[in-house]
Order: sequence, then structure tokens, then C-alpha cells
Amino acid sequence: MSLDRALELTQSPSEPPSALFAPELDVYAILPARAPSGTPPTRFADARWRLDSIPTWPAYSPRSDLIWDTIENPNWRVSAKEVALLLMQPKEAIERRLPRARRKPYPPWAMPYQRLSYWRRWFAFLQSNGHTSLATVTQTTCDGFLKTITPDSRHIAITAIRAFADYGPALTYDRYAADFRPWGDLSAKSASEQPGLGDAGNKTPPIPDRVFAPLLAACLLLVQELGPDLIAARAELARLTAIPSSRGSVRVDFDARLDDYLAAARRDQRAIPQAQRSYGRSHAIDLPMVALNISLRDQSALLRPDRWAKLTQAADELGLARTGLNTPGTRFSFSRSMISHMTRVVSTACYVVVAALSGMRSSELAAIERSAYRREVLDGGVVRYRVHSKLLKGEPPGGRREIWTVVEPVADALRLAEQLSDDNHPLNGQYFSESISELRGWVNGAGAAHGLEQIPSDWELRPRQFRRTLARELAWRPNGVIAGKIHLKHVSVATTEGYAGRRGESANAFLAEVESERRRAAEHEVRVVIEAVERGEPVAGLGARSLVAAVAALPDATTDGPQVRLRDDALVALTRARADTLHITPLVHCWFTDPERARCLRGVADKSRPIVGSCQPDLCAQATIHDKHAPIWVSGIEDLRATLKDIRVPKGERERLAAKAQRMEETIAPVVGRMQ
Repeated sequence: MSLDRALELTQSPSEPPSALFAPELDVYAILPARAPSGTPPTRFADARWRLDSIPTWPAYSPRSDLIWDTIENPNWRVSAKEVALLLMQPKEAIERRLPRARRKPYPPWAMPYQRLSYWRRWFAFLQSNGHTSLATVTQTTCDGFLKTITPDSRHIAITAIRAFADYGPALTYDRYAADFRPWGDLSAKSASEQPGLGDAGNKTPPIPDRVFAPLLAACLLLVQELGPDLIAARAELARLTAIPSSRGSVRVDFDARLDDYLAAARRDQRAIPQAQRSYGRSHAIDLPMVALNISLRDQSALLRPDRWAKLTQAADELGLARTGLNTPGTRFSFSRSMISHMTRVVSTACYVVVAALSGMRSSELAAIERSAYRREVLDGGVVRYRVHSKLLKGEPPGGRREIWTVVEPVADALRLAEQLSDDNHPLNGQYFSESISELRGWVNGAGAAHGLEQIPSDWELRPRQFRRTLARELAWRPNGVIAGKIHLKHVSVATTEGYAGRRGESANAFLAEVESERRRAAEHEVRVVIEAVERGEPVAGLGARSLVAAVAALPDATTDGPQVRLRDDALVALTRARADTLHITPLVHCWFTDPERARCLRGVADKSRPIVGSCQPDLCAQATIHDKHAPIWVSGIEDLRATLKDIRVPKGERERLAAKAQRMEETIAPVVGRMQ
């Protein structure tokens, strides 16, 4: 079919001409981002706008056409097209002196989902309610439409239908009344009654530990252990399918091949491939898989009585399992039918590992191209892994190159994802909801055989939650969920190092989020400590006296009247002051109020922050020990006592360890005494 004929078939026959844009106008010709030369034109009058040839189209967004003939009213269809083009090319609107028009180009990849989809629903709603012109729309009409939209999307719907007021003076056929704008001058967030980010903080919820812990553990196993075996199985499948079943007129001895195959299975104690159904036979043997292993084209030839007897005898000895693709030195085995399913599962695990441990946005993950990571060896043998991607948020179309520093498991996941995908962007994450459900299904099913804990299904996972969760892990818990598999310090150091960019970059945005979470964690912990001291719970350590005195200085909480407000203000002031100095560690709370008195900084020039790894809690006046720290102290004392029983310990060392154990017991005596 010729191009002209194809364009003729896609044009809307009943659509009246626009006074703004000629029917034959090539939409590509006026967009800010031009298509490559030779791209077929997309005419304004076409029923379908194909704009996915734009070179700056981001990898995270699926390429989608703008389909206009789903808007039945031809006048509204023309108005929608005019608004769409004015949004994507602001110069056209500025020339027409439209005061409320956008001054930045609206991205074509957002148009199908955040504008056209809502316009379709808006026009369908108007038709169902008897409207034939936008001029009859009132605020009551808009409120009724908003009730049909899910609460989280209402601000998008408001912005979408407002466009016909903001661009109304330029539209050819239909517009709202001259003095009408849906919801007036209220912001879309306010009109939708959704709290703004400034009021409610970051709306993205962190993934709870009960979900995050088993998810990360499963994904690390899939990437680090099962993934390499899957690659080997895929290579084995490619090798087997490439072997010809016969060579010209030479007769192949398939009986000898079958004997060799079964002998190898017995030698390696490898199960016979199992089919999902037995098809009425005595054994559910996967005949296609066996035939593939011996390069037999006709699987039915295995049903010959002598061959079938050999197979059933081996199945009785070795058992049946979903297997069949085996390579030396691998732990996991796969059947041919499992390859595509496990490829999707492991690819999703790669995405989760990178998202959970890098701090990159989902759009930045999608922009990672093949071979985008580098391994660098610095002075002193320090190894760093760099990932090259694009920063898209807040940047012009196409984004800007940026480098992230990540830990080794992230680099492993990226390398594996490239091996499993032919896509130039192996972590595009476009179908995350479906793929994460498939991964969760495997973990909660077959994963039990590998010792994996079930992933709760009541939490809806989204890509942007991983960045928030990492920020919270770094800020709230020195020994968080991540530390179960990867030393948190490594993640913290590498992530911070990778986020040393210029002000306003993704780097600083993530660090600001980590700092915000750290502040919340500190204030929360201070409130917990104050409440515990007020309840009379003991505090150990040399810093206990000053802490208890500070809490005792708070106004009495039992007094009525203005005294209550005075106490609240004093409590807030104490919480903020103490949060500024609190460093949470597994052994103690370090109240870093006076660097000169910090034992860990003796002889150290930089006294800007404590060295928590060199903390001496029993000798530092800025350390306090609470109930939550006691189990670690008790465990340490027990280890010392066990060492003292070893007759191989020299006398001098024994005396030193005994003195240390005694000093530790005396230090935590107030807390341990309460526990007993």
C-alpha cells in the first residue's frame, strides 16, 4: 500500500477544517523536537498522529499514537487537536497572546495518558449528559465529571479539561463561555482537594520491612545464584536447537544417543524431564525435551516399546522434575518451557536490585543503555562501579548525561539484565505491575524450595517506592533490612559518592531526601527517649545524667492552663535541639554536643562529626545506653566470658579481657538490672 493511500485511510472524513492549522500540515514540522529526515509525515487532519519518531522520546514511556477518532463530535475533535498542538509548541500560543498558555513545550509522550485520555472521558461525559457545545458547561458539570475520576488522578483531569478555557480564544469551533474557567483560579491540587507536597511531605510511601526484606532477599538470590544458571541453560538450549537431527543421508544412531543421555543422567543423579501432563501414559515424561537432548526430530519415536522402557526405568530410578537443560557446574536446572518465564522473573529481579540499591529514579533506570556501567580501580585498590544514564526530571527533552556510583550487586544485576534482554534499554520497567506480580508468584510458589520467605501480596509495589525506601533505610536504621545481604555502609558510601553533583541535580535531591528522613528518625528517637525517661526507665552511660536533667527541666505536664502550652513549646525545643546532635548507633545514642569532649575524636583534626566506629561508650560523657541497646551489650559480654574460658588465651590478654568485661557489666548494669 502506498503512503498516500495509507494517509487517506487514516484521515477523519467528517472532520471540518481548522482555522489554526491546515489539514495537510505535517505536525512534525512545527514540534520543537524534529523527527529524523525521511520520517513519514503526520498530517493535522489524520485520525492517528504517529509521533514516536521523535529522537528525545524517553525509554520509560511506551511509544503510543494519538488516536483522535475516538472523540465522536467532530468539532470537539478539532478543538482537541488544536489544543494538543498548542501545548506541544508554545510559540504558536504565545504568538496568539494567550495569557494562560504554557511557556514550555508539553512532552508528546505524556499527551496520550495525561491529556487525550481525559479529553475522551470528558467529551463522553458531556454527550451522555446532553451537552452538544462546550459553551453550556458550568461548574456543576465539571464537579459531576470529577466524581467519575479516581481521587489520585483528579488534579490531572482538572488540568486537562481547563485547557479548553486557557486556549479557548484561539479555538476554531467550540469553547467554554468567555467568563468561565473550571474551578476558577484554584490550583489543580486545591480544586481536587489533594494535599500539596509542601503540606503532606513526600507522598510516595516507603516499602514496609515485611515486604521489602523478602523481596530483596529473593531478588538477590535470583540475580546472584539462579541468574547465571539461567544464562547457561539458555546457551544450552541454543546449542541443542542448532544441532541438526541428521546429516544428509547418514543414518543417526538415536538409540546410542538415548543410552548416552540416560547414562549421563544416572552419573549426575539428574532427574528425567517431566511433562505437565501424562497424556494417558504410565509416566509424565517430557518427550520433546528428551528428543531435543538427543537431536531427535520426531518425539513420537521415543514411544517405541524398547525406548519407552528405557525412559520409564530411568524415571523410576531418578524421578521426574521440571528440568532438561543442564550444564556442568550449575545448581539450578530448567525445562524448555520454563526458560521464557524465568527470563521474565530474573529480569524483574534485576530491575528491583538496581532500583532498591542505587537510588535512581525509574525514568533514570529506563534510560540506562547497554554497557552503561564501568568498573574502576582507584588508588589503594578501591573499586568503584559507575553507571551512565540520563537525568530527565527538570531537564530539556532528551535529558542530560549523569553518572551514578553504585555497589557491586547493582553492577551484577545490570550485567545480567543485558544478557537476558535484546533491548537497548534493558531496565525500561514499562510493564512493572505485571512483571512484579509474576516475580511474586514465583517466589511465593517455587521459591519455597529455595528457602525464600513469602512476599505479602497486600502491598502494591511501584518503581518510585524503591528510591524512597532506600532513603529511609539509610537514614533510619544503622542495621536495616539491606544490611542482611549487603553491608549498609557500602551502599551509603557509594550512593553518597555518586550523588556529589551540582545543586539541583538528581544527586542532591536524593541526598536531601536522605537528610530529611534522617532528621525525622532523629526527632522520633528523641521523643521515644524523653517519654522513656519520664516513665522512669533507667538510662546507662556517662551521658545519662545530663539527659535526665534536661528532661527533668521540662515544665510539669500535669498543670492545666497556660502551663500546658509552655510545656509543649519546651518539649519541641528540646526535641529539636537533641535531634540536631543525635547520632543513632547499634551500641549507644551519641549526643554530639561538644566535639572537644568526644573520646572518638581525640587526636583527630576533623571534629565535624563523631567517628561512631571508634566509640568508647563506657568512657564518653556524650553516650547513653537504653533498653534497645542492652541485648547487643549482653551478647558482647557473653562472648568475652566464653573467650576467657579458653585456656589458650595468654595471661596478660586474659586479664585485659576480664577487666573489659567487668567494665561493660558495670556500664550497662542499670539497664540490664531492669531487664532481669
